[in-house]
Amino acid sequence: PEGCPAAGERAGIPCYRVPVPRGYGEEYAAALGRSMDSLLRGLGLPELGAIGRGELKKSMETYNLLRKAMRGICSLRNSRPELLSQEDLFALMAAAASLPPDTVTGHLAGVIEKMNAAPGNASGGRPVLLHSRHLEDPSLLDRIEEAGCVITEDDTCGGRRQFDLSFNADADDPVAEILAAHSYRPLCPGLRTPEERYELFYRLLKSYGIETVILLESRRCAAGTGEMEFLRRKLMRLGVDPITATPDNAAAETARYLAGP
Repeated sequence: PEGCPAAGERAGIPCYRVPVPRGYGEEYAAALGRSMDSLLRGLGLPELGAIGRGELKKSMETYNLLRKAMRGICSLRNSRPELLSQEDLFALMAAAASLPPDTVTGHLAGVIEKMNAAPGNASGGRPVLLHSRHLEDPSLLDRIEEAGCVITEDDTCGGRRQFDLSFNADADDPVAEILAAHSYRPLCPGLRTPEERYELFYRLLKSYGIETVILLESRRCAAGTGEMEFLRRKLMRLGVDPITATPDNAAAETARYLAGP
């Protein structure tokens, strides 16, 4: 998408930049549809309206199963974090996001089966959300959790929230269903303003049981770093505690916060 710092040609591989509209709702969905049609025309492919309803329905059902499996793994991990490290969880999410669903969904189902069969009871610490961009080393999240918290949600590139959306595969207009649902996604700071992202996600955090957010500085995305101060102030007014940290001191800052005054 246009605005993402990763949207650039690499090693001679062409990169097609897709303009993403601002706002959300009906106008956003219509504008995104026009943007996608323009991309498809440029690639010499049929526009969205030419895609068969049956083909879209099958694809929606396939991706619904994939996302449901990944959400199931995340939910089990939240209640029993000892079953799976954050590093391994992000490896699963990378596989789910990049491999064909038919290749990976069965493996995810096997992980769920193993997690359900493992002995033990629900455990964990204070639920927190991690705000960052691309995580070069997801094991950092495991080191943060050693302080006594559980990262139950994340706002990162390639993290949990790319699996938070399921579609109504029986919708009369599958294209409209997909575009409308996508229009309410918070997306990343390169594609949405801080105000939009706060309204669509951060102001709802308490309904997720989250009252602490770790705002982790990213060296690879100026947009994510730029919204941190805005979110810090908004979260404090909301009654959610922000922890501002860098990858180098995140574990120590979290431990200091959890230790109390």
